[in-house]
Amino acid sequence: MSDFRFIAGTAVVAVVAGLASGQCDTNPPFGAVLQNDPGTCGQATLAPDPNGGCNEDPIAYQDLGLINGGATITVAGNVGAFDAVDPATGELAAVRDLDWYIVTVPDNGVLTYTVSGFNETNATNGNFLFVTVENASSLDCSANVFTALTPDCGQDIEFNVTAGQYAFIATVTDFGSVAGIDCTTNYVVDVSYQAAIYDCGDPAQGLCSEANGTPGCDDSVCCELVCAIDSLCCEDAWDDLCAGYTADNCSYFGYSCDNPSNGSGPANPAVANDCVIGSIAAGGAFSYDVPVAGEAALQIAFDTTGCNTDGPEQAQCGSGVGFEQINNDIWFVVNSSENSFLNLSTCNGGALWDTKIAIYNYDPLTFNASALPDLFLGCNEDCGDAAFASELVVEVTADSSYLVRVGGYDATSFGPGTLSVSAIPIPVYNCAPPEDFATFTQNNDLTVDAPGVACAAENFTTENQFARKFLNRPEEQIGCIQFGIYNGGLSQLANLRVYIDRSVGANPQIADFVELDSSPFYVPGGFLGIATVSYGAQLEVPAGSNLVVEYDSPANGSGFSAAGTNTLGESALTYIRSDACGILDYVSYESIGFPNTAWVLSVVTWSDAPAPCPGDFTGDGQINGGDLTLLLASWGTDDPLVDLNGDAIINGGDLTLLLAGWGLCP
Repeated sequence: MSDFRFIAGTAVVAVVAGLASGQCDTNPPFGAVLQNDPGTCGQATLAPDPNGGCNEDPIAYQDLGLINGGATITVAGNVGAFDAVDPATGELAAVRDLDWYIVTVPDNGVLTYTVSGFNETNATNGNFLFVTVENASSLDCSANVFTALTPDCGQDIEFNVTAGQYAFIATVTDFGSVAGIDCTTNYVVDVSYQAAIYDCGDPAQGLCSEANGTPGCDDSVCCELVCAIDSLCCEDAWDDLCAGYTADNCSYFGYSCDNPSNGSGPANPAVANDCVIGSIAAGGAFSYDVPVAGEAALQIAFDTTGCNTDGPEQAQCGSGVGFEQINNDIWFVVNSSENSFLNLSTCNGGALWDTKIAIYNYDPLTFNASALPDLFLGCNEDCGDAAFASELVVEVTADSSYLVRVGGYDATSFGPGTLSVSAIPIPVYNCAPPEDFATFTQNNDLTVDAPGVACAAENFTTENQFARKFLNRPEEQIGCIQFGIYNGGLSQLANLRVYIDRSVGANPQIADFVELDSSPFYVPGGFLGIATVSYGAQLEVPAGSNLVVEYDSPANGSGFSAAGTNTLGESALTYIRSDACGILDYVSYESIGFPNTAWVLSVVTWSDAPAPCPGDFTGDGQINGGDLTLLLASWGTDDPLVDLNGDAIINGGDLTLLLAGWGLCP
């Protein structure tokens, strides 16, 4: 069970579910810096916003300048959703106000935002949403990394910084006014900065979790905390004592497996694989060979009742703040004999309770349970069934072993179930059209140079669907489709779907979709560029069809993923939807504040049909006695199948044309 909010971003967008704001004091204190766009929120028409940030051209941050160590800058304003007239179309556009601020940090240290925001009317026009921006630039938004949450009143958002520019955004979660109530959410943000005391945070210093022989360690925040307890850790050497402080002070993972009933002993004695070390110690009892791709799935029965929790928290599952742990977990070893995608599922009856599934690299010769966070590969919480069960698809390699962890959403989520284990072959496509082919696109340029906009959480992307709709297409045969993708995490198996949309409007209408094809395709990790899906049997598009091409991007627990885009122009809009973010129907990038972001996509068509051969009614490549028999059988009727001259009567005219083409077809 997940709780996500949707925001849009220019480069990488992240959304972290949090707790909704209560009644907050949002009165601006004396000396506060006020928003520089008091007339923007609720304006009658869309116009440049002086602190609209990356949504404006040129970029328009409200610059708070340099913040020195020990200083605090307070900003205040109001945001919200409203309806405005789009000057280009004259139509109402559902929009929201975003106030973008930028601040410059002089050196290493800790930057803290203390945030309060409250919708004064309690109208349902959006929760307050606060977004932090790393790698912020007033000249280039392409490197921005966004993280957002709906904070508690007065919540501190603290993170380690190096010298550079950082930004934050105040806004709301929804678009468009409710009953004419516009922009009623007020906010106050205290920005404070503390300079680093110790020389920390250099990767060359070594890990904080172990003795590294140098003063300090690579995590500057943890390093500062530990050295405040024992300054010798930064002045002399980071030894075992310093590393020992990290478990309690830095939330570093230290493995233990205790009996859940009394806090000691070998965990649940009735479940030998309750602990990861128990699963391994049991030898082959909990080790399974993954079926070869194409074979029936392996079904493994389990029961997590009474089990403890010994694995690390995994925020990448996307369960939201406070639900990072995989509770009451048990463990299995799976062995892959081939390069494929491993499918692990408790969906559709496998478990009737809220599960999570995670997977980790496993080498029996080097395995250390305390290193589990570093061995993590992927996680899934919800597959979309009614029980909130899970399905995880991850790429695996031949002759490799993996640890599979099955647990629950919270401490009350446990019970019996069946884990389905199967392999999916890695699909490979090649677009090789003949000399005579055609391409159609809505992009001015097919260069992919940036990630698109997506619904996501910190280090986690929810499922997203991206679409383009092509109106009133001629009769054609699609040979392949080439489209932009971005994947900042591990490799994935995604789907490209093609539909006929029976609705005539520009927006894709899911209720009117008729599916032509659904093809899985390989999304490599760390990739920005063009993907290809081709069709051995070409897709037949009837004349007059409204064609929709949809990229179904699965949840990604290892990084941000989205459509591959550019800002070079398009002749029709890009659309997005995400059930996890509450977008059940397609909306355009433009409608959520990103009119210049265009998903790159082109469709390649060609015809493999043989040259027409009028009179070859039997389709055997020649006109002969069989065709003559069919024509004579319809003599005197209006049979359209043998009416060669189209005069609605089968007679001598049709016979003359048939005899004129007698023999092999050209």
